[in-house]
Parts: sequence; C-alpha cells; structure tokens
Amino acid sequence: MSLKCNGLKTIISFSALSIILLLNSCNADKKNNEKAGDEVIAVINNEPVYYTDIDKQVKQQIFDELNRIYMIRQLALDETIDERLIEQEARKKSLSKSKYLEIYFQKYLDKDSITRFASYMQYDSFGINDLQRNIRTLSIHSEEGEKLLVEKYRKYLRNRLVDSLKAKGVIISKLKPPANFEIDLSELTVHYAGNLNASTSLIIISDFECEFCRKYDDIYKYLFRKYHSKIKLGFVNFSPYVSICARAAESAAKQNKFWEMHDQLFSGEQLPDTLKIFQIARQINLDMNKFKSDFYSKEVNDLLKNNSQKCIDIGLFATPTILVNDNVIFNSSSKDNIEKMIEEILTDNHKSKQQ
Repeated sequence: MSLKCNGLKTIISFSALSIILLLNSCNADKKNNEKAGDEVIAVINNEPVYYTDIDKQVKQQIFDELNRIYMIRQLALDETIDERLIEQEARKKSLSKSKYLEIYFQKYLDKDSITRFASYMQYDSFGINDLQRNIRTLSIHSEEGEKLLVEKYRKYLRNRLVDSLKAKGVIISKLKPPANFEIDLSELTVHYAGNLNASTSLIIISDFECEFCRKYDDIYKYLFRKYHSKIKLGFVNFSPYVSICARAAESAAKQNKFWEMHDQLFSGEQLPDTLKIFQIARQINLDMNKFKSDFYSKEVNDLLKNNSQKCIDIGLFATPTILVNDNVIFNSSSKDNIEKMIEEILTDNHKSKQQ
C-alpha cells in the first residue's frame, strides 16, 4: 500500500513538475514572443500596454501615414534614379555631370529649337509664368521672359535625356507600398447589392452628409455599373452623429429599399431636410406609417450609433473608406487605383478556376 502511495506521489509530483515546467516554458515563450514582436509602450499598475493595443485603434491612420511615407520615398527614388543615370552617362565620357549636361544642352539650344518649344508650349500666345512669390506672366520677347524660356527648355531637354537613358537602362525598384490591411466586417451592418454570390466585393464605408463622400459618389457608381454582374457592392453607415439621412436609409432598408433611398440621398447637390426626405420616401413608394415610425425609433438610432462605434473599434477613422475584398484602399478618390485592384482580383479568381 505504501509503495503504491509512494509511487502515486511520485507520479503526481512528476506530473505537477511537468505542468509547472510546461507553464513556465509557455510563459517564457509568450514573454519572448512579446519582446520579439510586440514592445511594451506603457505599464499601468504592473499591467503592460503593447504597441498592438494602440495600433489596432488607429489602423487606418497608420496605414495612411505609411502610404504617405511610401509616396515621399517614391518621389525621392525617382529623383535619385534620374541623377544616377545622368552621372553614369557622364562617367562613361569621363566628364562631370554638370559638364556633360552643358555639352548636351548646347546641341539643342539653338534659336529655332527654342522658338519651336515656345510655340509648342503656347508661350508666344499667352506669355510665360514666372512662379516666384506672386505669379507674373512675362513676354518671351522680354529679357526676363527669354531667360525663363531657356531655363524651361533646359528642363525639358533634361527630362528628355533621362527618358532616353531609362529606355535603354535596366532599373529594378524594390520599393514596395505598405501591405493592405483587412477589416473584419462581420459585426457591422452592411447593405449589399449587385452579384450577392460574387467572391469579389467593393465596400464603401461612408457618411451621407460627408462632403467628400458625396463628391466621390459618382466614382463608386461608375465602378458598380461597370462591374455589377461580377462584384458585390456594400455600404456601411459611419458618422460622428446619427444624421437624418442615415436614419432615412436604415428606415428604407426595413422595407427592402435601402438602395433606392441611398441613390436619392446622394443625387441632390444640397443635403435634404426632413421634409425632403419624407418626399423621397413617398416617391419610392414606402409605407409612410412604417417609415415614420422607424425613422424616429430608438432601434434605428441605436443601430447607427453602434455601427459607427464598431467602425472606430476596428481602427477606422475616415469617410469615405473603400475596401476591395476587405482590404482598405489608400486613395479612396482614385477610380484607377480601385479599378486596378478589382481587375487584379477578378483576374486571379479567373486563373484559379481554370487550374
């Protein structure tokens, strides 16, 4: 009996020790992982706050800033490439860059070429702008104007030279834009239209009373008209306050006419007042008693407030925000950028189906 008990104690002790070691190991791994990938930014009463705790609250702002940094670097890289190409060409001829450029310019700086350049740029008709502090328009036949014309022509020649060097050079750029980040829409109220079975989605997180949302709405309508059979279009209300337009759209949604109301609300040049909203409701044949009840209801008010708060919780801060397949687009006003991403995803999907 004692042997069995001792044996049992040994087994229990060994098991307990194993668990302790395992827990210590897990904790050590956790601490190591935290130190390696997530630095502590603050400590509140011995409780650490990590960078990820902060970053998840400002995902979109960080994403936007990273894109701005990328654009600054891209401009600097473009300038560096231009300079290096000229420097390399100058070294081939054992010349300094300035001497090489001067010799190159002299080949083309004849009076006839400058005159043709002025005519092409229409400087002879409208004059030439001197962009110093206050804009002045100078005649190209004046001393200052002629000097400025030659300066602009030299810049034109330099750009032409760089283009020719790029055409025959080998340039590999490894500068990459920041990776897109995904937004989890599962807890948001999203109104869908288009091909509801499509695997590609274009989501607009918007505010009916936002100036830029209204300004860029034609871009999103164009994209939806072009791809309506291939993509699923979604709309999410996100506003700093519960607007009457958002109330109207959510109330119309309860009668399956969200998009009819949406289009009407965005179509006017000015924001509609309550009277106009009720006129729109009648025009799209809503049950007016139900619409009025929903429009003033606590349920619709709370839904909109909660939706906006959830948007903030997942790191959004601006409207309009555009998502293609849950990936945030940096430039929400660029039809070309949005369309390019849609096309890339549709092409990838097509290739996957063929394999």
